[in-house]
Amino acid sequence: MEQKVQEQLQRLSTSPAKPVGVKDFQFLKVVGIGGYGKVYQVREKSGNHVYALKIIRKTERPIDAKHLQDEIRKRMGLEELKTTAFFRGTDWQKMKEQGYLPPYIPSVLNDEDVSNFEPCFTDMPAEESPVKKPSEKVKKTITENVFAGFDSVAQSTSKLGKASKRIFQACVQKFNK
Repeated sequence: MEQKVQEQLQRLSTSPAKPVGVKDFQFLKVVGIGGYGKVYQVREKSGNHVYALKIIRKTERPIDAKHLQDEIRKRMGLEELKTTAFFRGTDWQKMKEQGYLPPYIPSVLNDEDVSNFEPCFTDMPAEESPVKKPSEKVKKTITENVFAGFDSVAQSTSKLGKASKRIFQACVQKFNK
């Protein structure tokens, strides 16, 4: 079996690049149906090799230019994404209410249990922070009484009232030390 795969890879890597289309294959049978199209078992007419070929409906391609835009204004919005074939059948109200059960709930021994993760990740050394350290100028700006003039929380906007004010003032004092 491995030799066949090696032969196919060799043949593909040495053959001159030419476009391949559905006319180059004989369709044998449907082997699967998904949200985006059908998967067929096909035989290559020129080489008699058998492949699985997925034909995706053009109107419902999972990834197209609208999904991959760098410019925010041209990107597909949430409402547009919700109407794609991938999300067809999703009850968005139920999703909002967290009414869907997860397909798999891992067993966890305690809060520090990492047995559900691969050792290649859990054996990695922990980094303090991958974020760039602030410059001296930024540090100086932060430590020079950033909250000067802010000594209370407006009572009209505070739901916790005096407790909120005390917590805020304690945070300001601790930050300015």
